[in-house]
Amino acid sequence: MLKETQISRATDADLEACAILDGILNDVNRGMFPRLPDGGYQDDDPSFFNPEDPSHLREFFKRISGCIAIAPGGVSRVVWGYHAILTSNLVDANKDHLTLHPRIERALEAYGMAQTRGC
Repeated sequence: MLKETQISRATDADLEACAILDGILNDVNRGMFPRLPDGGYQDDDPSFFNPEDPSHLREFFKRISGCIAIAPGGVSRVVWGYHAILTSNLVDANKDHLTLHPRIERALEAYGMAQTRGC
């Protein structure tokens, strides 16, 4: 018999850290200097990110590490929690957005609890 794997629920701090991490990665992807783990910038931050500059790379690493330190293990809880939702037939895998799986929609309708808004 297979043992059921339990995944810890992501906390608000986990979600916030992941949102800031997303912002840091998007900053660098757009060529901008990465934001701080608190979401802001320092007055002396360069306006652009140079991946060839060792000082920029060190600061990028420092800011990524600082963001992850806000909620240790948080990225894993968010990623694996989302994976669990997607693979559990709770949401409709055929949609390009999050919406309940059709069988859940039908069950809610049968009990007079039809969903009136998206996930």
